[in-house]
Amino acid sequence: MSTESRRFEEDYERFFELSADLLCIAGVDGYLKRVNPAFSQTLGYSTVEILATPFVEFVHPDDVATTYAEMSKLESGQPSIHFENRYRCKDGSLKWLAWSTQPFNEDGVLYAVARDVTAKKNAELAILQLNEELLRQTSLLGELNRELESFSYSVSHDLRAPLRGISGFAQALEEHVGGSLDATSLGYLQRVKNAAERMGLLIDDLLKLSRLTRAEMHVEPVDLSQMAESAVATLRTSDPLRNVVANITPGILVHADPALLGVLLDNLIGNAWKFTSKTLAAVIEVGARREDDGTTVYFVKDNGVGFDERYGHKLFGAFQRLHNQLEFPGTGIGLATVQRIARRHGGDVFAKSVINHGATFEFTLGARVVENRHEQQDHFVSGRQPG
Repeated sequence: MSTESRRFEEDYERFFELSADLLCIAGVDGYLKRVNPAFSQTLGYSTVEILATPFVEFVHPDDVATTYAEMSKLESGQPSIHFENRYRCKDGSLKWLAWSTQPFNEDGVLYAVARDVTAKKNAELAILQLNEELLRQTSLLGELNRELESFSYSVSHDLRAPLRGISGFAQALEEHVGGSLDATSLGYLQRVKNAAERMGLLIDDLLKLSRLTRAEMHVEPVDLSQMAESAVATLRTSDPLRNVVANITPGILVHADPALLGVLLDNLIGNAWKFTSKTLAAVIEVGARREDDGTTVYFVKDNGVGFDERYGHKLFGAFQRLHNQLEFPGTGIGLATVQRIARRHGGDVFAKSVINHGATFEFTLGARVVENRHEQQDHFVSGRQPG
């Protein structure tokens, strides 16, 4: 053997020994004739054990038939470009191997390279299982939505009929015998009418809350400042005797569903208006700020009665209230609605307060960063414009 041939042989041996892929020479008799160290490292068997056992015995039983079919193709002289099957390791685990094989029928041998693709196959299996779970959850969500629609129909039709009956008969009773009732009896009757009216408001708000989940969103550029100004103007019209200072940062543009954002602002500004009703110099502030991570936070702030932050986690639950109904009437649905709208936009809502020193409600919309018409004024205008 020449020096060049010997050097080539040595190089071949080094590559054979160092390869991380599984390299082998197999005979047509079903035995492996030679394997590199990667076989033992991958399967856990010694080289002697591997060579002494028909290789099909290492194959997972479920893959034996396809392995024999691939062997038949090789025996006809066709190469195998990418064939995958599972091999059983000595410790009982399984390895997925991807084979590329070239037959040399004149010599009665096969040259094969296998790569361990177990991690890839496990990832594919995990994705498949995740997709199946997502399909199951989607189906379940569709079923829940249908149940919610059925519930909404029941609320809007089946519950309203007896409620109208209670209100109607209470009114008829007052008109029929009201003159003969004493003050206590008239008080009881009025409480029945008030309770029926409150129940009607609860039903209305509950239906609005349920519709928020199903309503299709149409995200577009919206002038949040202008929308806040409009909300304040409506409140001034409905309560003209109040003198409330509204400081609204001008020119805040967001990407949101305008209808849903309007509901969110109506609720937050409406709450600020309500809970400053006992404050002599009431101030409501609407603005935005940019966090260090680029997130834009919008806020509605007031100097009203505030609330105890220890119970702040209850604010966003349906029908949860932290104030007396007689002092500050409401159904307890508004902030649950705000939270649902913010989360539908990919954001959230947060509250902070000190009792008798006002409250601040902050929310994010998650999707796209705020733009401001007055960017030349340090991105957000620091001055305030009276509403």
